[in-house]
Amino acid sequence: MAPADQQRIVAAARELIAAGGVDALSMRKLAAEVGVAPTAIYWHIGSREDLLNAVLDAMIGDLPPIAARGSSPRARLVSVARSIRDQVRGTTDAQQLAAELGRTAELSFPGQVALTREMQAAGVTGSDAAQAVRAVLFLVGGFILLEDNFAHRQPGSRTTQELWDALDDDTIDPALRKAMAKPANTDTLFDYAVDRLLASVLGSM
Repeated sequence: MAPADQQRIVAAARELIAAGGVDALSMRKLAAEVGVAPTAIYWHIGSREDLLNAVLDAMIGDLPPIAARGSSPRARLVSVARSIRDQVRGTTDAQQLAAELGRTAELSFPGQVALTREMQAAGVTGSDAAQAVRAVLFLVGGFILLEDNFAHRQPGSRTTQELWDALDDDTIDPALRKAMAKPANTDTLFDYAVDRLLASVLGSM
């Protein structure tokens, strides 16, 4: 089978995964999509796991590099943190596939390297830089997990905003209770949290 045919099989497998998740991919269904016998896929690409690894390799190859933007160290670090979050949120199929194959580190590592380079360029080095980079990464990961939880909340379930709205507690400032009862803008909140964290690390840089 020519390399072009192998690429066609991998591309078709990606489409099946995008449409129905990893579980939707079967060799028989894939063979029907590309018009070959299932044995041809096994013969030229290998097992289902080999195919999934080839698909993930293609997905990783298509990821744009995470590049820093901005004129100040803090702005550049914030831009990298935002790019990591955006990339994870925009590559759900790749994230799920990498988790199944035990290759999640390959997806996250380029972002870690970009963040580390910018932290070093900002003048933070050694163990202090490692702690700062990991703190940013944990903050980014926490946002991603919470946003995913919000997105998959059971229909009709009560929100914390509704609970705040119903709270009758004079020990908490009414204006604060009112603000907590409003939905959070997670993009604004993310920028705020990352900027505050970096401000404590970088000071006036």
